[in-house]
Amino acid sequence: MQTPKHQGGPLETPDPAPASMKDPTWDPDMYEDPRMDEALAREIDIVWTEDIAHLDYVRQSAVIAHTRKGHTRCPAWHEGRTVGYGVLDPSTKRDWPLGFLRRVFWVKPHDRSEQPDGIYAHDCPAEAVDPRTVAPAVEGYVTVRARGCATSGKDTQ
Repeated sequence: MQTPKHQGGPLETPDPAPASMKDPTWDPDMYEDPRMDEALAREIDIVWTEDIAHLDYVRQSAVIAHTRKGHTRCPAWHEGRTVGYGVLDPSTKRDWPLGFLRRVFWVKPHDRSEQPDGIYAHDCPAEAVDPRTVAPAVEGYVTVRARGCATSGKDTQ
């Protein structure tokens, strides 16, 4: 078990998804954020603000934040909820006029974690990744669990 940092203390989360769980039909170029490489380049840590054990997928985005660390608002702040964010190296220089490019993980009210029988019951949004595949400076990817082909806690191989 990995123990990621959490703003309320350590959280127990499942081990990373095995490579056999990677969805072979997923095309990483389908949703490509041109700023993602820059956001990953100086990332040193991932902080989850809630337990990710029940999340089959999270939305991954690059956003401009005012600080190198600390809570980051999700891009759809009016309808989304931040569940994690990247922390940048303290020596990172501000390279955007309004701040630092950082990665944020978030969910919307109609995502599978909020509405299991909703629109994403058997699929996931284009910007989704399995949170178990996320690591500092490593872009997450879609697994069969994220696509809705396996239920949480019941991996099929």
